[in-house]
Amino acid sequence: MSLHHIDVKDLSPTPSVIKLCHVGDWIELLVDDVRAFLGCLKLILWYEDQHPHLLTHLLYETSNRYHFLHSLALLAVPHCRRPMLAGSLLTSGIVLFCGSFYYQALSGDPSLTKAAPYGGTILILGWAAMAL
Repeated sequence: MSLHHIDVKDLSPTPSVIKLCHVGDWIELLVDDVRAFLGCLKLILWYEDQHPHLLTHLLYETSNRYHFLHSLALLAVPHCRRPMLAGSLLTSGIVLFCGSFYYQALSGDPSLTKAAPYGGTILILGWAAMAL
């Protein structure tokens, strides 16, 4: 199909786009988020033991990735049922999770890193609030 011959029916939502609106897919996304969070935590603990000099780079990269992805998720918050709850949870989770890792990566002080699991849990709750 060329760009000059686009039919209106080609612009209609495909079944895969419609499928993303089902609750089961939101639950699957939530489970993927939990799995990514636990994998991230496991990787950081491994780096801390094996390669402490690379931990700073890993913390900054992880913070940056999660900050970016969850900031994009904030764009969808106005379209969910409880936007104030979901937005508040996602914003708080970003501040606690990403902020504590940014702080350690930039200052070298690991004192705020203990807030990261709480921030990750709040991010998961934010995704659940968006899904429900």
